[in-house]
Amino acid sequence: MEDIAELKRQKLGEQVNALESMVKSRMTSEAVSRYSNIKLAHPEKAVQILIYIGQHINENQNIVINDGALKELLVKMS
Repeated sequence: MEDIAELKRQKLGEQVNALESMVKSRMTSEAVSRYSNIKLAHPEKAVQILIYIGQHINENQNIVINDGALKELLVKMS
């Protein structure tokens, strides 16, 4: 059972890393910096941010997330 749980955690980690790479490629350097600080302080919130932005990227392929947009998202999530 422990092996199955470990495999699930590993697969989830890989999915989060892939999502993070996709989202960060659409962020300005300032937004990436802010996201990195959030990830260190609040890992769960960072995953929520990735999911939210990832969904918007799927809807709008030309989206670019700047620091102001990330700040607005954080206010909405609070």
